[in-house]
Amino acid sequence: MQDRELTAGDRFLLEWQVLNPGPALTAEQAIVLDVWGLYFFWPNWTDVTEWQQRTFAGAETHEETILDFIWPSGVGAAEGIWFWAALFDIETLEIYGGLQSISFLYE
Repeated sequence: MQDRELTAGDRFLLEWQVLNPGPALTAEQAIVLDVWGLYFFWPNWTDVTEWQQRTFAGAETHEETILDFIWPSGVGAAEGIWFWAALFDIETLEIYGGLQSISFLYE
């Protein structure tokens, strides 16, 4: 997969979409920013591990904007930065629907 490339003035939009075709589901939602092995956890973007318990009604599509801003100028350049996202069962650590990821670079 090729990195998504950003330059100053580009819109950075990260959205999360969950499709729950079955019955209501309660799961832990985790979104992690991976900057070369340093991990920052949503929603506060700190290095303290955190996630949120979410309940999704059956036969529901849930959409949420995680980040939405204009990429600034003068921030240098970097590549190989990742976002990881998953819904999981806190007791069994089973991941529902698989681990999702996207990488990006900026110049």
